[in-house]
Amino acid sequence: MKYVMLFILILTSCSLQENTNNNSSENEIDPKNSNWTIMFYLGADNDLEYDLIRNVRDIKESYQGGCNVILFIDRSKYYSRNTIVFGEDFTGPRIYRVLKNNKIMLLKNSDYFFDVSGDPMDSANIFVLKKFIQYCKKEFNSKYYALIIGSHGGGARKREAVILKNVVYDESTDNWIYNKDWENLGISESVDLLGLDACFMGNIEFLYQIRDGNGGFQSRYVVASPPTEWSYGWNYKGIFSRITEDSNKIIGDVNHPITNEKKRLFSSSLLTPKDLGKIIIEEHYDYTYLEADDQILCFYDTSKIEELKKGIDQLFVSLKDNSEDIATIRGSGSITQQNGLFYIGIVFVVNIILNSNYLYLMRKPAVGSVVFEIFKIDYRIILFFLVNILFFISYLPFLIIKIFHSKKILARNF
Repeated sequence: MKYVMLFILILTSCSLQENTNNNSSENEIDPKNSNWTIMFYLGADNDLEYDLIRNVRDIKESYQGGCNVILFIDRSKYYSRNTIVFGEDFTGPRIYRVLKNNKIMLLKNSDYFFDVSGDPMDSANIFVLKKFIQYCKKEFNSKYYALIIGSHGGGARKREAVILKNVVYDESTDNWIYNKDWENLGISESVDLLGLDACFMGNIEFLYQIRDGNGGFQSRYVVASPPTEWSYGWNYKGIFSRITEDSNKIIGDVNHPITNEKKRLFSSSLLTPKDLGKIIIEEHYDYTYLEADDQILCFYDTSKIEELKKGIDQLFVSLKDNSEDIATIRGSGSITQQNGLFYIGIVFVVNIILNSNYLYLMRKPAVGSVVFEIFKIDYRIILFFLVNILFFISYLPFLIIKIFHSKKILARNF
């Protein structure tokens, strides 16, 4: 009997040792942070599973406290078989909490979502996202909340002749979260910063949908990319290495080329949503600028999106009677494309108007309002444009004489 008991004790000890290497027990929980909770919603039931799991690995390795980091991940049965990051391979949705010392703790299995409306195993089900946010806000009461979504993004897509905007692709159900689905989230699910680590989500239509003060789900600040993103995602190792429990100091010698500020570590008690957005932008720039020249990441203040929408409406109302000119104004200035659909920056359109024979449209008050009030384009641009025209006109006689003289020389040589 003694040998049997000893054998059981040894097995139990080995089991606990394996558990503390990765999945932590209740006795090892870090204290909850009252200032920040950062929620990750990772739709990994698709071919991005490898990259999203690598993102989780980077978060675990660099996390040093200072905020609650809660992860939702829906894994696929077809791609990665990684057992190291989570301590096991699995499929379906789960909720984890990241702890210090490269540890992670399972909070909820997939059965937690069985009572949601629709398919509980579908990460593209908006009610699964809703329940995840509600869980985090109930269990981790904080001053600030950030929601970072990692998956595929579609921006403005065309399917069956209907323009749809979407993010988070679930391959098992062949489903997306569409713009209209966000109406199922209420104001109580709102966040202070929304990060979209996905392609094409920096578009006006989506930003207007979740704008600050809309009466439903909203986020004052948004970080997103207008064109495609590379599959590696954001620099989470760099981001979480700069968020600490109590250290707040400058770590850069020169101003960053994007924010024009010196890089610094932030104590969570002093970290604001705008600071977090700046960290994400700075780290993504440092992560990508030597490797790729097509990566764009933007930081948006959605409290200004309603004014921008009104300005754009006025601009295109002014253009509606010039239908033949619209194709010319559109030109070939697409910034990216997907499935044959082109995405054109509104500032590009305004620049075309300013730098072409469509300048006469500036006489219309609505367009003048758009250009000067919304896009903040001042008189110097117009002056530069006019100076170039005057220079060309003054140079024209000399150009004609030179061409005439060249023709006489050619005729004589012939």
